[in-house]
Amino acid sequence: NFFDVKNLDVLKSFLMENPTKMIYTDHFTKYSVDLIRGYKADNSKRILNNDFNFNRIKKGDWILFNKKHIDELEMQKYTLPDLNVLNTNDFKKVAAFNDYIFYEKSD
Repeated sequence: NFFDVKNLDVLKSFLMENPTKMIYTDHFTKYSVDLIRGYKADNSKRILNNDFNFNRIKKGDWILFNKKHIDELEMQKYTLPDLNVLNTNDFKKVAAFNDYIFYEKSD
């Protein structure tokens, strides 16, 4: 399960209500986002490698973060960028569903 059962319906509804919103996320979560959205649009991107440029994210785009997924990827030796950038003024939290947190690029 990529999304926990307790929050699945609410999270699915949230994604379906925002079908055109660009979402950047890890590859575990991206697969589930695309599946829930029915692969109808190319509006999700992977955050890969430690050299990912957060400046390419446009104002209003979202980052979907799940610490458990990130921890698992790091155990598998994936290198990821410093996601502490989400705690700066460049991003604001817009929604949370248990371990799934949506941040919006504000600048």
